[in-house]
Amino acid sequence: MKAKGRYEVGLEKLESAASQVLVMQRELAELQPQLLEASKQVDEIVSVIETESTEVAKVEKVYSYVYSPHRIQEEEKTNKNKITGSQRYNGRSIFSYEI
Repeated sequence: MKAKGRYEVGLEKLESAASQVLVMQRELAELQPQLLEASKQVDEIVSVIETESTEVAKVEKVYSYVYSPHRIQEEEKTNKNKITGSQRYNGRSIFSYEI
């Protein structure tokens, strides 16, 4: 008797699971158009993000070059050497200027 009871309970559980699967399949079929639309929107957003990421990477590369501390220091040294100077006559400074 015990075996028959377990067998019947098992069959009931299988029938219940099968009916739940049918309900979920219907719900999925009803939601399919919405899922497809959402998937298209996600693809479009991903495309925009990829494009913008590429553009940002280009700007970041330029910015990091232009404003890199090493480059700024070198440029300041170069500009200081070009702009600052003095005129000497017999070892004495005649005039000096700095811009």
